[in-house]
This record gives sequence, C-alpha cells and structure tokens, in this order.
Amino acid sequence: MSASASPCRNLCGIDEVSGECAGCSRTLEEIAAWSGMSASEKARVLARIDSKQKKESSEMTKENNTQTAQEVYLCIGICTTDPESGQCIGCGRPPEGSVAADEDKETA
Repeated sequence: MSASASPCRNLCGIDEVSGECAGCSRTLEEIAAWSGMSASEKARVLARIDSKQKKESSEMTKENNTQTAQEVYLCIGICTTDPESGQCIGCGRPPEGSVAADEDKETA
C-alpha cells in the first residue's frame, strides 16, 4: 500500500478499549486528519499499524496459544459479504444473522 492510500477497509467500528478502528486500526484522530497529513505522517501511521499487526500475529502463533485467529477476532457485527465466497470480508466467517453464522457459534 502506498503511503497516500487510505488503509480503510470499510469495516468501521471504534474499539472502546483501544480507541482504534476495528477495520483499519487507526484512531479517530488519525482518521479525521488523514486527508491533511503529509506523506511522512501517513507513513508513520501505516508503520504503527503494520507493527501492531505483526505483534498481534506473532502473539497468536506462539506455541502455548491454543486459540485460533478466528476465536481471537472480535466480530463487530457490521458484516460485509464477499459475493464470491459468501463469507464476511472482515473476519472470513459467515455474516452475522445467517444460519451458517448461528451454526458457527454453536461449534465454538
């Protein structure tokens, strides 16, 4: 992704604990300021997001961690269905409210 491209994934929802968007990991302040940021400011935000995602990924793959990424991911309930797969673009699971999603919850 270029430094000027927005990391927005259209899966917006601010986490009350971290204050970051569940879709793109930016704070409200970063989202609001994005269009006026310089390329270097955008690059710093993207580097922070990348670092955070790498750290989270590393933590999820530790040998002692028995949770899968799907169990750790908190669906924020604003599913966007991929027309080809029928799965949520954000979490890869069946969209909330579908029969498959209800079955998915029963097996978890």
